[in-house]
Amino acid sequence: MQSVKEPSPSGVKEKFSGAGNSRAALDRTAEGGNPYIRAKGPRVTNSKAHFFTLNEIDAQRAAGNKLYKEFLRVPAMSAGLYVLPPGGTDPQRPHHEDELYYVVRGRARFRAGDEDREISAGTVLFVAAEVEHRFYDIKEEIAVLVFFAPAES
Repeated sequence: MQSVKEPSPSGVKEKFSGAGNSRAALDRTAEGGNPYIRAKGPRVTNSKAHFFTLNEIDAQRAAGNKLYKEFLRVPAMSAGLYVLPPGGTDPQRPHHEDELYYVVRGRARFRAGDEDREISAGTVLFVAAEVEHRFYDIKEEIAVLVFFAPAES
């Protein structure tokens, strides 16, 4: 189990035992708030439920000029929004965690291992840990909700 240390007043970023200083881990305190919730906004603590809107997550992602915006992190899972433009290139590599994708909008092709399919809004994809996969031939901007289990390392 990972141990979380709150940032010091001097702004020193947290360290996680057994996980090194991953980018995702360091980003959690860089944005402040609950150590499990990385979305910017009011600090939410001791809550059993958290509410998000895709518009807010997408705006935060775009403001940071990033393809991916993680908005939830608990030990058992993490979740984010991944957006790729038409004709764009998917730079991801295989992950150490199982992954579930839900396509919110757009059209493209998706390859995972030996499987290759056309994907569009409403498509749900599962990719096992360590399997090579990527979106390609992106015809319309795709926005995909991504769920990692356990949380992405």
